[in-house]
Amino acid sequence: MDCLRSMANVALNMRFSSTPIFAACALALTGAAFAQTAPVTKSYSTDFSYTENPISDAGTWSAHNSDWTTVRSNGSIAFGTQTGSGGYDDSLALLSGYPKNQRVSGVIHLAGGRSGATSTHEVELILHGTITPTSISLYECNIGYAGASGWYSQIMKLNGPIGTFVQIDGGGSIPAVKDGDVFMAEIQGSTIRTYLNGTLINTAVDSSIPGGQPGIGFFWRGTEQLTDFAFTSFTAFGTDGSLTATSRPLPPASFSVR
Repeated sequence: MDCLRSMANVALNMRFSSTPIFAACALALTGAAFAQTAPVTKSYSTDFSYTENPISDAGTWSAHNSDWTTVRSNGSIAFGTQTGSGGYDDSLALLSGYPKNQRVSGVIHLAGGRSGATSTHEVELILHGTITPTSISLYECNIGYAGASGWYSQIMKLNGPIGTFVQIDGGGSIPAVKDGDVFMAEIQGSTIRTYLNGTLINTAVDSSIPGGQPGIGFFWRGTEQLTDFAFTSFTAFGTDGSLTATSRPLPPASFSVR
């Protein structure tokens, strides 16, 4: 306001010497506007080069002691720890301190074979996640394989005790997933989208979980190894501003899509 008053007074009373004052005020006002509108952002990237059970990465991943299982890493991939007999106790790991608009991606590790005898195995990208000892609140974006049904992708809402979930997208089958494929999920406002190798595969709109943390998860009820379907890298980005194409997370530079 002081700058505006000075500019008005100068404009009324001076002709030529006002230029420095106008310039200084313009810079001050521009700086103030930038300071007020600059979005809060946070990002993280990992290639799971640490061997931990559960994963921590020096506390970057939040620990939880709950009805759900944890995620571990072996120095090259992150994978689940389910036994297959605990029901819907997905293996989960969340980050912390992320604004509400989030975009996450993971490079898929796929080993072993798939057949009609193979039961369900999923990799999951988590948005707006919160875990308490007996309750969970999050959006689960998954890619999975279910025996003879083949490959599928879903956006699920989990909001309550173990076993409480509902599918909120159209869902459906997807092309066969390959080792090295990039799976990405994002939430902007109440709109959730998932992508496989940059191609949109699912969309959902839901506003019942307004905030929480990004992360990863796995579901396994199969005959193959827990390490057969996993992530080799993961990147997260969050902002209280608008997500843009330039903010899309990419795998660490040491990884390439095969």
